[in-house]
Amino acid sequence: MKPDLNLLAVFDAVARTGSVTAAAVHLGLSQPAVSHALNRLRATVNDPLFTRSGRGLVPTPGALAMLEPARDLLAGATALLTPQKFRPETASDVFRLGASDYAVHTLVPDLVLRLRQAAPQATLQILPVGSQTLRQLESGGLDLSFWGTQAPDRPYHHRTVLQEHYLGVARRNHPIFASSPKGAVTLSHYLAYPHAVVSQRDPGTNEVDRALTNLGIVRQIGLISHSFTGNMASLRTSDLIANLPSRLCASSHLHGLQSFLLPFELPTYTYGLVWHQRTDAAAGHTWLRNLVADCAASPGEDG
Repeated sequence: MKPDLNLLAVFDAVARTGSVTAAAVHLGLSQPAVSHALNRLRATVNDPLFTRSGRGLVPTPGALAMLEPARDLLAGATALLTPQKFRPETASDVFRLGASDYAVHTLVPDLVLRLRQAAPQATLQILPVGSQTLRQLESGGLDLSFWGTQAPDRPYHHRTVLQEHYLGVARRNHPIFASSPKGAVTLSHYLAYPHAVVSQRDPGTNEVDRALTNLGIVRQIGLISHSFTGNMASLRTSDLIANLPSRLCASSHLHGLQSFLLPFELPTYTYGLVWHQRTDAAAGHTWLRNLVADCAASPGEDG
């Protein structure tokens, strides 16, 4: 016969109440059901377990020997099946977060500050995003990832944390500013210089090129890299121009560069988080997702 913890729950209730009837009320069962369970346990351990004394039932020596181990088993099962609360002040979790250089420079600094304050024993591991990000989320190589493109389907979950838009950027003494009256860069001037672009998960296409294609325009590409900040370094020593997310333009990393409004309509886009179904209900991961969302909603000095 396979072990049945329900029998131990009945045994414990009868031992505490000294009555099959009272145990049935305590457990929310019928009296016959409790009697049946008690008889099954008696047959399993080959012991009568209880004998009648006056108006109540008293445990046999065999039952007394079983009580403490049975209660330990029930307590362990209860603890195992009870949803665990995440306590950041004592947590020693390692959180693996996928992030592009945009997130590393605009959101991660504030996230690290808040994480260190709330969960000083936890570790945040930042890993690059790329073509394997979804597979890493599935396998456990990543717990959570920032996400700037269309949200994937289930078993992945997505949460938007901010709205972003692009600005144009060039070095402060770039001729594009001298030729643009009152700093308003025209489309012709915007197209007169080669561009530095970032290509990550979706090589060869981005929102800017799609918008220009709709206008029947193709821009000249002078540099393709995987890094916004790498492109920014190249802008400082060349005639290249680029399009950068506004939060990155507002950060201290824009030193030596100047931003401008794009001379054509470009919609805002969402920036969010993606995680796999396997971590959706985990208390620590839920806490981390909320912390990241708070950072995005209230950017620090570099955000």
